[in-house]
Amino acid sequence: QAMAARSRLLVAEARALLAPPGFDPAESRRSFRLAASDYAVMALVPVLLTDLNRAAPHLHLTLRPVGTGTLVALREGGLEMSFWAGALPEGPFLLQPLFTETLTGLCPPGHAFAQGPVAVEDWAAAPHVAVSLGDPGVNPVEQALAQSGLRRRVALVSPSFAGAMAALAAGGMVMALPRRLLPMALAQELRPFDLPIPLPPYPYGLLRHQATRDDPGIGWLAARIAAAAPEPAQGPLR
Repeated sequence: QAMAARSRLLVAEARALLAPPGFDPAESRRSFRLAASDYAVMALVPVLLTDLNRAAPHLHLTLRPVGTGTLVALREGGLEMSFWAGALPEGPFLLQPLFTETLTGLCPPGHAFAQGPVAVEDWAAAPHVAVSLGDPGVNPVEQALAQSGLRRRVALVSPSFAGAMAALAAGGMVMALPRRLLPMALAQELRPFDLPIPLPPYPYGLLRHQATRDDPGIGWLAARIAAAAPEPAQGPLR
């Protein structure tokens, strides 16, 4: 295992050494592979593409799903970067912070939770849609409920936020939604509500292998992604 890890590191280092000493975004035809959930695709990528079409018109991006193989792909050179929610994982990685995100409640029109304060017991007992990308980490909603001695009723696990939002109206379910996706939810006439338990903000950033530290193209793209990071929806939820 140690030899395999060393081999992967050498591959990544070789890729960095072969990268051009400079990077001209206006002329570059380089391709970059990024892992992204649909959260990143909806919240960040549209603004990023508008910027790249102007500043780097020949650049090519390939987006791949975030999942259990993402860290392996970063180690082995199959990805340049990954959008990443949470803390820096163990291993030879760099994490560039983009922003902190918060969660809000979401329900279909006419749901009782859209009318006023929600009791935590009622919220836990309601049918929930949960979003899972295969991350082995502890879900912050489950963690907060466990501290109150409660568990939520998960009726559906979705691999995407778009799918979760589409499912809400069908079954009268509720979910916890990252606040930067609130404009998309409101466009579908879904209703936000204040969650009845305190959930701390969580970090969101760009993850890459340490061997790419001096790659000028990856560094430039990471800076453009950081500049495109949106502010959360402001004002009252209703």
